[in-house]
Amino acid sequence: MDWGTVIVSLAGILIPILAIGGTFGVVVFVVWLRTRQRKAELEMRTQIYNRLLEKYGSAQELAEFLKTEEGRAFLRGLAMPPARRPATVLRWIRTGLILTFLGLACILLGWWPACEEPDLMVPGVILTALGIAFLLGAGVTHWLGRRLDESETESR
Repeated sequence: MDWGTVIVSLAGILIPILAIGGTFGVVVFVVWLRTRQRKAELEMRTQIYNRLLEKYGSAQELAEFLKTEEGRAFLRGLAMPPARRPATVLRWIRTGLILTFLGLACILLGWWPACEEPDLMVPGVILTALGIAFLLGAGVTHWLGRRLDESETESR
């Protein structure tokens, strides 16, 4: 058996395993970082609230402070940032377009006479379906967000 054949067959086995494992690892790492960030923000807010309660001995003193302009400014600084729905919708649209075009490219390569890679058809269909799902999700999120905004405006 030739070493070149062994290396090529090993590469054919290891590359997909490493690609899938690497992709999974990156996703897990990003989720872990985001969770850590949220936990740190929550701990910081908890410490600020505890110090605020320690500084003002009674609820009446705290209420008087919060009625002042400085108290209102302090509370605005502590408020959680509003949901960024437009940014989320745009991110979903971008992801949907990328996945859809990648899927269509795989499908085209699977049908292309010069390439003749029928193995690309399955990932192509899966990527296209995921892309369309992201685009539909973005559309539904945008539509529901507008409905919620309209209902909040009417209730005021």
